[in-house]
Amino acid sequence: MAKDFLKDLKDAGNSPVMLYIRFLQEYKLAEKALHLFIEGNDDPSFYTNYISNLAGANYQLYFYNSKNKSGVYENYSKIDWSSHNKNRVLFFVDKDYSDILKLRYPTDENLFVTKYYSIENYLVNEQIVRRILTDLIHITEPKKINSILQKFKEEHKTFCCNMVLITAWIIYHRQKGSNIALGNINLSHIFQFDSELQILKLDSPQGKKLLDYLNEKTSNPDSSNCWKSVRSIYLELLKINEDKIHLRGKFEIWFLVAFINALITNLNSNRKKGEPKTKMNVNLSNSNAVALLATRLNIPSDLKTFLSTNITKINP
Repeated sequence: MAKDFLKDLKDAGNSPVMLYIRFLQEYKLAEKALHLFIEGNDDPSFYTNYISNLAGANYQLYFYNSKNKSGVYENYSKIDWSSHNKNRVLFFVDKDYSDILKLRYPTDENLFVTKYYSIENYLVNEQIVRRILTDLIHITEPKKINSILQKFKEEHKTFCCNMVLITAWIIYHRQKGSNIALGNINLSHIFQFDSELQILKLDSPQGKKLLDYLNEKTSNPDSSNCWKSVRSIYLELLKINEDKIHLRGKFEIWFLVAFINALITNLNSNRKKGEPKTKMNVNLSNSNAVALLATRLNIPSDLKTFLSTNITKINP
């Protein structure tokens, strides 16, 4: 009985209706507060530090996890803006494929949409790799760091080029309305780093053709010949200069984590006798990368503009 009660209580607290009711209650609690509607669990790890630094320590932050993009926009549409200050109530969503699929969503001064596919894409760059090397692996020699950064840049470009076809396949199914489980795709089955730290695309992931592998992992029953349509999308994607616009953020995070792990393996296999092993003092993984790395990233320019504009209006 107690477990059922706690479950019901938890479910009620997470429902869209209760989330909105909680906002109405908390909005009245303090003037120096920002109310932040987000998509998922990683968002506070990414946004909190930037918001707190710009707003100041006196501002209380209230987060409302809407579970997905639709939930964020649904809550936006519910609020009576004649009685609520827009600049105190901010909404954060990932762009994902909405622009490519030509999906229309509301726009407003208190709605932030990532310029890349998702927040994770902001975290994969040379600045973050440099911080990982110095902060977490304790490599401080400039020549060594610069060499690793150059290698990262080269292999990242190779990875992005190889991912365009997979992205085109995903967009094809998004256009069809197929519900494919992208979280089941393990890029370690498709790519691997060799002893020279080069990323290689495997010809037969788990002994299958790429299409068969993708279909099986995403529980997609469509076995039709879709490559003509996929190729058409692929050619359109090649016209986009910035890979992060369409590269799924969690896939790009996979590359970063895999590169760092391969780097450590590579350095240890080539260390001289008596030289200490290279290791990280924390376990960097796909699941904790946002939490570990967001505070090591300079605030993205588009996010800084959005936050500064809204915060200035409530705290001139």
